[in-house]
Amino acid sequence: MGTTSARAESWIEINRSPHSTVYVDKGSEESSNGHVRYWQKHVFDAPHPIGVYDSQAPTGPNLKGVTKFVEMRYYFDVDCKTLTITSTLQKFYDADGNVVSTMTAVVGPNLMGANSIVLVGAKLMCQHL
Repeated sequence: MGTTSARAESWIEINRSPHSTVYVDKGSEESSNGHVRYWQKHVFDAPHPIGVYDSQAPTGPNLKGVTKFVEMRYYFDVDCKTLTITSTLQKFYDADGNVVSTMTAVVGPNLMGANSIVLVGAKLMCQHL
């Protein structure tokens, strides 16, 4: 099976709660061999301190618990047959759209929960495979 790729951001809302909204980026989608890779973002209504989610907070003024972020982006690799997901990169953004921290650890592959937000996004992104 060939590889397909798109580049322009195209965010689609997949979940909204009283305090945050979750989107997937159809424009970042790349697929090959039954896998799809894409960005998902979680946008919060109020800033959160960088904390336990971030193992590589920058030094200086951007210390854990001090710098605030309003958006987390995850780069996911989903196996569309097994519906397992691997996160390879996370980025944390402040209210001005600046990256305030990143995490590059590979987490997974993991099964997605039956009612999870990541499963909603993965099913949307795997539709064409």
